[in-house]
Amino acid sequence: MIKEEKMEELNNETVVSSENVENPTGYRKKIELTDEQKKKEGVSVSSIVGKVLMYVFLFIFVVWTLFPLFVGVIASLISKRDFLSGEVGAKLFPMRRTKYDLIDNYREIFFGASSKTAFLTEFGNKTEFSNVPFSFVFTCILVLPPTLLGLLTSAMSAFAFSKLQFKGKNWMFGLLLSTMMLPGALSLAPSFSIFRQILKFGTLWMAFPLFVPGMFGAATCVFFLRQYFTGIPTDLIEAGKLDGMGYYKMFFKIVVPLSSAALIAQGILGFVGGYNDYFGPRLYLEGSCNFKTVQLILVTIRTKSDSDQNVPKVFAACMVALIPTLLLYFYAQRFFVEGIATSGMKI
Repeated sequence: MIKEEKMEELNNETVVSSENVENPTGYRKKIELTDEQKKKEGVSVSSIVGKVLMYVFLFIFVVWTLFPLFVGVIASLISKRDFLSGEVGAKLFPMRRTKYDLIDNYREIFFGASSKTAFLTEFGNKTEFSNVPFSFVFTCILVLPPTLLGLLTSAMSAFAFSKLQFKGKNWMFGLLLSTMMLPGALSLAPSFSIFRQILKFGTLWMAFPLFVPGMFGAATCVFFLRQYFTGIPTDLIEAGKLDGMGYYKMFFKIVVPLSSAALIAQGILGFVGGYNDYFGPRLYLEGSCNFKTVQLILVTIRTKSDSDQNVPKVFAACMVALIPTLLLYFYAQRFFVEGIATSGMKI
């Protein structure tokens, strides 16, 4: 009996082995499928829990980030009377009768007319425009030259530090990086004293210190662009030399087209930094001339509105000041993310 049972087991093994020999891939697929199914069954629960927690965290973060913006938009649409009434419903939901009433605060910010009648009857005749539209133009005049020219000089410096070979390159780059360790407020007072002696205080000439130094570049911008330029293959630069290109032609024909994302990202950072600057214009322009940037106009509106407690007008001015930076970011956000993420990576 024992011998017969052993013979049957051997026959079964030979049948299985013969099936495996005839169709080995099918047998392996069965084993692989079962292993993958086991893995999927084990990972599915943990992956679902992880995704749920991730989306919950992202939802909370989005609400936390956008809630102040939502409050600012709603507060800019309500009237001063509704805001001072103390009713929560009046503050959260603007109680206006017509569509013209919803933009009273914005109309007053731009045109100085606080009511629909004054706007329709006096616009074009004797309604005085506020300083907000002109402050946008004046801010762009102060911000765009250092943003564009400063980006150009920083990119050229980064190209020299990353691709050119010359004596003292490393210690010069280290000296440049050491300036990043010094706070900007440390040199602000000495710079103001120097420019006040050179330029005529109380005139528009005092606006030159706000944009002329920025045209020579920034150490932070040079650092980031150098990290990006190191990812450009040196063979392209050598090929340009063989074709008879000079350094300027290699920079504009090879490096700049390959680094558009990084240049746009640094341009956005430079523009936003200059646009949001308050302390510099306050130091050089406040009390010296009638020209004011957007940030100074916001402070002026806030101080005047605090006297009559017109807080919705302040929110409307903040929403207006936020428009240029939002449009710039939405237009160039993919370049911004790409330029920051790929710094130091091989292209």
